[in-house]
Amino acid sequence: LLDVQWIDAVDVIIENDVGYSVLAATKTEYLSGTGGPLLFLRHRHIRSITNIWVDSAGWFGQGDSDPFGTSKLLVAGTDYALVTDDEDEATVSWCGVVRRVGAVWPQEMGKKSGDLVLQQVPYRGNVKVVYTCGYTTTPADLKLAAAIMVSMVRRVGKSGGPVSGFSFEGFSKQFGASAPDDMTSVANILASNRKWTWNQ
Repeated sequence: LLDVQWIDAVDVIIENDVGYSVLAATKTEYLSGTGGPLLFLRHRHIRSITNIWVDSAGWFGQGDSDPFGTSKLLVAGTDYALVTDDEDEATVSWCGVVRRVGAVWPQEMGKKSGDLVLQQVPYRGNVKVVYTCGYTTTPADLKLAAAIMVSMVRRVGKSGGPVSGFSFEGFSKQFGASAPDDMTSVANILASNRKWTWNQ
C-alpha cells in the first residue's frame, strides 16, 4: 500500500513540475477570447480537439439560455486549426495553441473603471474547448524519473538519507548541502519535458 501511495504521489509531483497532464486524459476548459487569432490551452501534448464553442453569453458554462449550445459550435478546419508541431506524431500539438481561421477569438467593447472611451475587454469564459491530451504510452525518460524518485523514497525510509523536492500531503524533505546524483538526473529529465511558452 505504501508503494502504491508513493507511486501516486510521484505521478502528481511530476505532472505539477512539467505543467501538463502526462497520462492520456480528456479535458474541458472555459477560456476568454483574446481579441487575437491565437488561443492557448492549459495543457500540452494535445492529441485532438473534440469540439470548440464560442458564446458571448457563455460565462464559463453558467450563462442563461443554453450556454454553448449547438448553434455556437465551430467547425474544425473552417473556423479553427490546432497548431501541430510534434516531430514524431504529425497530428500532435506540443504548444497547445489553437489558431482561429479568418477571424479572432472575440472580445467585447467596454469601459474599464475610470475610462471614458470604449476599448477591447475580454469576454469572460466565452470559449469552451473539449480536447484529449497526454501520452497513450508514457515516455521512457519520464518512467525512469518516476522509478528513481520512488527508489529514493524507499532508500530514505530504510536509511534516513537526504531527499529534496518531495512535498505531498504533509510529507516534506530537503536536500543536504549537495544534491544526490540521482535527483539531479530527475531534475534534468523533468526540465527537458517541462511546458514552455510558444509565441508567433
